[in-house]
Parts: sequence; C-alpha cells; structure tokens
Amino acid sequence: MLIAYSMPKVSGLFLHSGGAAGQAWLSSDNGGACFDEKPGRVSRLRWRNDAVPAVGHWVAVRVDMPLTKLRVIAFLGLKGVPEGAMVRVYGQRDADAAPTYAFNNTNQANVVRLADGTLAAWMVLDAAAEPVKRLEWRFYNQQGAATWATAATIIDIGELVAMPAADIAHQSDWAVGLIDPTQAERSLASQLATNPRQPYRQLTANFTPDSIAAVRGAGLPNGMDWERLRAALTMDRRCAVIPRWRTPAGALDAVELPRTAIYGVGRIAEIQHQGGDYYSSSITAMEVPALY
Repeated sequence: MLIAYSMPKVSGLFLHSGGAAGQAWLSSDNGGACFDEKPGRVSRLRWRNDAVPAVGHWVAVRVDMPLTKLRVIAFLGLKGVPEGAMVRVYGQRDADAAPTYAFNNTNQANVVRLADGTLAAWMVLDAAAEPVKRLEWRFYNQQGAATWATAATIIDIGELVAMPAADIAHQSDWAVGLIDPTQAERSLASQLATNPRQPYRQLTANFTPDSIAAVRGAGLPNGMDWERLRAALTMDRRCAVIPRWRTPAGALDAVELPRTAIYGVGRIAEIQHQGGDYYSSSITAMEVPALY
C-alpha cells in the first residue's frame, strides 16, 4: 500500500489560467481552505470569462512549496465540477521557468463520484519523478469531448493534497469499516431523537513482515522507514493511505485508486520483533471526510 505523509507547507497561493481573465476567489479565505487539512471546509472560485469556452481552457490553483519529491495528489470535496471532468497537476523543478513538468506523464485523472456522494480526483505520480518547488492543480474545461464551464460557473474545493509516499507491503486481510458517530436518544415512548454526524471510513491493515532495513534502516523511498513514518504520522498530521492502486499487471488502476484512497490521520502500531532481523506492525487510518 502507499502511505503518503508530510504535506509540504504551501505559500504564494493564487489562481492562474495561462493568461485568461475573470477567474477569482469568491470566498474570503482567498483559497486558504484548500490547504487547511479540513476537506469539509471549502474555498470558492469563479471560472474564467472566455467568450467561447473550449476544452483546452483551464483554471489552476498555484502554490510555492519547499523542493519536494511528490508521489500522491488529490482534489477532494469538489462541487460545481462534473463527474468525468479532466484535472491535471503540473510541477516546476529547480531548472524550470514555470510549472510545466508532467511528472513523466502521470499527472492526469478524471473527477469521480465516491461512495459517499462526494466528488474527488486522485493521482499516483511516477516513482522516478523529480522534486518540484511549485505546483499547479489544474481544472480543465473538458468532460469527455465537451466543455462544462462558463463565466457563470462556481467551483468549491475542499482540499488539495500533494505528498511524498512510502510503498509498504501489507497482508491480504486489510479491511475498511464505516464509522457512523451519529448520536441518538430514545424518549419514554422509545421514539428516536437523532443528532446526525458525518460518517467516516477507517482502514486497518497488517504490514507484511520486513527486514531491519525497512523498519529502521532508511530502506524505503526518500530515506523513510517504519519508525520514521510512524513519527511523521503523530500529532494528527495528515496522511493518505491507498491499499489498492495498481492492476495485477502493475498498471495504474483508475477505478480502485479513488475508491480505496483515504485522506485523514494514521496510527502505526507497535513494531514487533518476529525473529532474526524481521519485524511486523500494522496501521489504522481514520478518514477526515469531505461533506456530502
């Protein structure tokens, strides 16, 4: 499974559309809610005002960040964007003049409707992609072969995610439950008075026993290991856990990726010695969901 961690701190946040006009933030946060770690709180923007909409038109949220090697990208809690709309992410490397780097052509996805009714898009970037210092999350005016946005279109964005990730083998008995924190009381006549609360998913998975290099020897990508990853997930720092994102042939699975990916907080359990230089552990990931 992929476990994404340590979202880099963003700065220099603004809207960009490649020279067009009309796009603007409509919410007073000016895009800040896109990066507040709460997909249920949205930033609202207005689409560009092209006289003739075209599928090549786009509006992007552009940010600066520390030079980071990214692996997992997400657009969460979208409203005003239809299912099937194309989105892309572009990065700017140290030697680039602008965000035009396509992460070895792994930077595109379509917006999908998840099981809870919310709209999202997820990408797994090429493991060999280079680090970037600027990033654009682009919304394209393309749904299949047709346009979907005009100057009157309003878009809500719950959260934009970009993180490095570690790929950790896990056992086949992983599970995802739906936690419903709704509270209810019964009257004297046993009639229910319900205080509804947003359900969220919880994933549990056991790691496949691994060697000391992966556990505490910096043997995972970016010098990560189980102990460093466990520390990176403390204090409710956000993560993304993706148990299924590849087909049996090793290609990207565009259906399973968005349906199994969970954005939220994670807890790696105690790391238990299995004998010799092998260890085991597990992870519990608790979703911080977007709103319906």
